[in-house]
Amino acid sequence: MSDHAYQDMSNGLEPFPPRSRAALPVRLGDKVISLASLGEDPAIAGQDEKAAPRRNWASVVDLIQEAGEAIRITEDRCQELEAQLSGVMAQAAEDVRRLAAQLAASEQRNTRTEERLRAAEARAAEAEGWLVRVQDAVVRTFGLVGGRSDAGAAHRDAD
Repeated sequence: MSDHAYQDMSNGLEPFPPRSRAALPVRLGDKVISLASLGEDPAIAGQDEKAAPRRNWASVVDLIQEAGEAIRITEDRCQELEAQLSGVMAQAAEDVRRLAAQLAASEQRNTRTEERLRAAEARAAEAEGWLVRVQDAVVRTFGLVGGRSDAGAAHRDAD
């Protein structure tokens, strides 16, 4: 607000007129405009032109300029925030692309690892099968370890 408006407020004058006309008359200073009485004919309102308070349009212009400056500052801040938001969105999009590429690479590694695991399990099962066959062959050929087998006894009896 302008200094004029602050001065008028400190003098007990309202910087803006009340909304209803029933609340009039309000003591208005020479720097405050009553918008409620602008459309009225001064003769009907009981005032003649000489008795009407002199308006200080400079304070109105000051208020309008301050409002325009506030709007300009707000628009500048909005543009700054939009630019910042665009940067954040671009960074987020780049992060999403990077994470998607990492996820795809991880899934490929996982698939290769699962294939190697299945191949290793198949080799382990085959090796266990061969171990069982080797053990059976050893037992049939040489007998039980620490004891005599029927095959070993028959072979010794023949000697």
